[in-house]
Amino acid sequence: MRIIRCGSVMPRPVAFAFATAAVPRQHRLLTRAHSQRAVPLSAWTTAVRRLPRRPVRSATALPAWRRLRLLHIQAGSALVPHRDKADRGGEDAYFVSKWAAGVFDGVGGWASLGVDPGLYARRLADLARAGIESSGADPQRSIVAILDQAVTSNSVIGSCTACVVALTPDSVTSADGRGRLQCVNLGDSGVRLIRGGQVIYRSKEQQHYFNCPYQLGTRSTDRVSDAVIDTVSVEAGDWLVLGTDGLFDNVFDEEIIECMRQWSRERQQAKRGGGNDEGPRAVGATPPIRQSASAALTDAAERVARLAVQCAEDENRVSPFVLSAKEAGYEFFGGKMDDITVVVARIVA
Repeated sequence: MRIIRCGSVMPRPVAFAFATAAVPRQHRLLTRAHSQRAVPLSAWTTAVRRLPRRPVRSATALPAWRRLRLLHIQAGSALVPHRDKADRGGEDAYFVSKWAAGVFDGVGGWASLGVDPGLYARRLADLARAGIESSGADPQRSIVAILDQAVTSNSVIGSCTACVVALTPDSVTSADGRGRLQCVNLGDSGVRLIRGGQVIYRSKEQQHYFNCPYQLGTRSTDRVSDAVIDTVSVEAGDWLVLGTDGLFDNVFDEEIIECMRQWSRERQQAKRGGGNDEGPRAVGATPPIRQSASAALTDAAERVARLAVQCAEDENRVSPFVLSAKEAGYEFFGGKMDDITVVVARIVA
């Protein structure tokens, strides 16, 4: 190996490679001319030092596309089947992705016809997720169209409710950590948007009559276009709680928020006690989670789901379902045993 010392003569091929890599394009014409003969290394160093330098721009001077804070969703989930349906995995389904999430509740009446109600719900969840992920950031494809196509493509016999939320394409490329969330809810599943410890958006239920929700699928006259379709403003730090009726029939919104606050407090105590993970100090705060975000949020979803199970098993509880039954003219006491599906997600940038 030949060692080239400072001030020595650099062979032509090496000199040309050095000049091409170190000198901006607009100065390479001069470089090529000088590379026709051997040039001392010190001459190259001096030439490079004399080249004009580009000014260093501040972060605010960068183009908008360089300053984007890409909004996305981090989520965890929990599914607790009704004990009588546990052998077949229950009748609920869900999906989560980087920009969307959804929950689906199979209509139990199909079981009397020998049909597993969970099969249709799970297939619809798979098709909806695939459609959303394949659409990319196409602003022309709303989740309404994607969900409608999923229903059309679902050849499984059955029906289910559906609640799907997704960040709009313009939100995914937000420059300020703010965006919009499209919510499509058909039936009695639902979603809550939480900011600063308060529910700022609550999806609306749809029922033909008491305990008979709108549903998509075989023999149903309901369509995706019949759903309640809302677009709400979101920002980094917001929380989403999606659930089937097994959650919202048994647990009030205030109890969900308190459950998440307790989860946050316990995580903070674990951190102060030497734990290696970090969770939000309060619902609505967004310090980074050092533990896997999905693992941390799955823990939150499981916590909410366990609360729903406890409430469902309480025979003396005045539950949301009790109040709904009373409003419809029915007498009902205690919690309502059902499949329980919970997705806890947060908007991050």
